Amino acid sequence: MMRGQQASAEVIDRAPAEGPGLLGRLLIVTVFALLVLVGAGGALWASRDAVNRTILQWEQMPLPPGGPVRRLSVPIAPIPPPDVPPDNVQRGPAI
Repeated sequence: MMRGQQASAEVIDRAPAEGPGLLGRLLIVTVFALLVLVGAGGALWASRDAVNRTILQWEQMPLPPGGPVRRLSVPIAPIPPPDVPPDNVQRGPAI
């Protein structure tokens, strides 16, 4: 076998490397979440004066006016039956 064919056979026959197991993945996710929380806390601490000003301005904002009043739907009153029996109904001229 030539050298190139031997190398390609080794690469093809090699089993894929396994990734991190369940505990490894859990550790990665936990470390990432902690880094995000520490980063957010650091950003809040670094800009605490601006955050305090923003909270004070937000607390002093007036409440928005109320929206339109929603009216409840009223059922349509039933049409009373006519006093004249249907055989004696007077009809207008035919059009």
